[in-house]
Amino acid sequence: MRPAHSLMIAFMLLSASIGSPVVARAQDIFSGVSGFLDLNYSSFSSKSKDSTGDTVKFDSNSFHPRFNLTINTTIFPNLRLYANGLFEKEMTVTETDGTKTRTTNTRLTPYINLTFSDKPFTAGVSYSRREETTEVSHTPTFKRVNEEYDGTFGWHPDGLPWLDLILRKTNLFDEKRTVLDTTEDYYGLTLRYLGAVKGLDLRYSASYDDRKDNVLKLELKTLGQTARATYSNTFFNNRISLNTNYVLNQSSIETSAEGTGPVSFPVFSFGGLFVVDNMLSPIALLPNAALIDGDLTTSAGVNIGLPPLGGDTRPRQIGLDLFNPTEVNSLLVWVDRELTPTIAGSFLWEVFISSDNLNWTHWAGPFPAPFGPFQNRFEINFPNVVPPKRYIKVVTSPLNGAVPGASSFPNIFVTEIQAFNNKPASEVRGRTTSTTHFFNLDARTRIFNIPYLYHTVSFFYKREDPSGQQNYDLVNSLNVSQRFSRIFSGSGRVGIENAQQGEKTTVSYLYDASITAEPLRTLRHNLLYSGRIDQTEGKTENLNSIFLNNNAELYKGIDVYLNGGYSWRKGAEGQSTTSETISFGSTIVPHPTMNINVSYTTTMTDQSGGGQPSSSTSTSLGDLTLTYTPLPNLRFFSEFGIVSGTNQKTDFTQTYGINWTPFPDGALQFNFNYSENTRSADNSKERIISPSVRWRLGSRSYLDVSYQWTTSDSNSQSTKATYFNTTLKIFF
Repeated sequence: MRPAHSLMIAFMLLSASIGSPVVARAQDIFSGVSGFLDLNYSSFSSKSKDSTGDTVKFDSNSFHPRFNLTINTTIFPNLRLYANGLFEKEMTVTETDGTKTRTTNTRLTPYINLTFSDKPFTAGVSYSRREETTEVSHTPTFKRVNEEYDGTFGWHPDGLPWLDLILRKTNLFDEKRTVLDTTEDYYGLTLRYLGAVKGLDLRYSASYDDRKDNVLKLELKTLGQTARATYSNTFFNNRISLNTNYVLNQSSIETSAEGTGPVSFPVFSFGGLFVVDNMLSPIALLPNAALIDGDLTTSAGVNIGLPPLGGDTRPRQIGLDLFNPTEVNSLLVWVDRELTPTIAGSFLWEVFISSDNLNWTHWAGPFPAPFGPFQNRFEINFPNVVPPKRYIKVVTSPLNGAVPGASSFPNIFVTEIQAFNNKPASEVRGRTTSTTHFFNLDARTRIFNIPYLYHTVSFFYKREDPSGQQNYDLVNSLNVSQRFSRIFSGSGRVGIENAQQGEKTTVSYLYDASITAEPLRTLRHNLLYSGRIDQTEGKTENLNSIFLNNNAELYKGIDVYLNGGYSWRKGAEGQSTTSETISFGSTIVPHPTMNINVSYTTTMTDQSGGGQPSSSTSTSLGDLTLTYTPLPNLRFFSEFGIVSGTNQKTDFTQTYGINWTPFPDGALQFNFNYSENTRSADNSKERIISPSVRWRLGSRSYLDVSYQWTTSDSNSQSTKATYFNTTLKIFF
């Protein structure tokens, strides 16, 4: 029986059940009906001329209707029905230098779910199907389908282990099954037990996945098992705190292949990393556990959508700590929503690698990455990282306002990043089995209250079989902090780190100290010294740094800072590196409607020894921003920047913007944005003017009309483009 027929019969049976006397007491199904009708028309036109005088004209007109119907209701006290259907059709006509192309994309997405809940039991079944049909002038029609059947069962009794089961079947194919034809059967079991011992959490999960690609003649059978024990507690009146966990992961992959298609092997990630900064190296990315928590739909706090006027446009740097240097050649960056081809294709990605999460080497890019289909993710493929590195990151800038339709995507949140090593099937035929052990322990023991003296120990261990490779990292440290007077306080640490990676063993001596002085509520000074000595296979490397940070509020509304530091490093091969950094800045609020920010940073680095020629480099970054809001609905913004350095041309940038919303709360809302960006490095200027109007036709409908005019000029090309968009949306 065809899935569409099965879905129709299911609806008929539900309707008959609702009409029977037995169900007459339940909620009426139609009380949970909602939906919307969305009609969108857009027009884009551009004309570009390069330095040789060649001109390219491009025009596009698109009509995009969407209709959605949702049923969300309780048909029995313990039985909930959720059904959703979306139909959309996008008809586009493009013309490039007189050549017209007509493209029609049709999508049909039905979904139905029944959930039963009667504590301690839960159960559910669901079916979803997504059909996409593409018709392009003078080419055959292409239709692809993604359908999924799901069944779940849960048993969560009080005081006993919890049980969760999931069964899923997925089919992905094109209409003729010549390009796409895959089936996947997945079975999952999870057990969890809390309460046996305070602070103890025991979990076990097992999964079996059978994936067949009938086009590539490839079949992968994957059996995975994971056992995890986590324990957290405090002892002796909170004098000792302990956090520890042990994970045993076993996987078996059986590959049967007649063809030579690629096989993707997941690469374990010890930690997620993220930072927003113009500096690409040297820079340390900060931990972000949400990037590797397995949740593909919840935001990890990383937004690559369109920043507001005056928002943060610095590059987003998203990375992974692999703990062990590992070969990687593919990254998946998941986001929380579907993107149009124009929006997805506007992002450019660069790949960087590092051994220490500080000094990064460019590896690949910039290039666009394929997005989807059916899954909201960018697939970033690049050459194998050889020799392997512990850290890897991708860098992209947030969505540019000049991209047609960018205003509809103010938020595009990254939810997950995953690493893979793709290998030809011919290399991995047969069965591959691996077992990995992870153990982590963190403990703190308070010795004295005054001064506050405590000991910390952290230990991480990893072993991989059948290779037998094992790595560990053990850190013991003695820490102290004390307030000497109302003004002065200090802290310090000494420690020793023993680490092994493969055959390499390292002993490190750690030490740091800081003194803080606060003579006034508005004045603060902090002097920080830190260092470490690494000894690896008879070779010694020293790294030391000292920084002074000063912050002051000179007057109410005037804050300033002045920071400076010096670091010196002696490498294992005799190379010497010194670096000096000075930064200062101020935030000035002369009036509640005005905000001024000034910042400047300069870094000078000298390198010598180690058989390499001596070199000196310098980098300077300056920035001035001014925001003025004379009225709640009127905002002016301007920014001036300078970037200079050794062997690079000094680059000046300017940005101006206006945001005006004269009727923010009425039925008719008008918005006007103007921005202008200039760069001296390539003598470029970009100007964007974008007025928009929203007319509320009632409490459940509105009409949006927007227009965007963009001009850009540089040494290599000049472009003029216009974009018109109107949307009528009706909710019911």
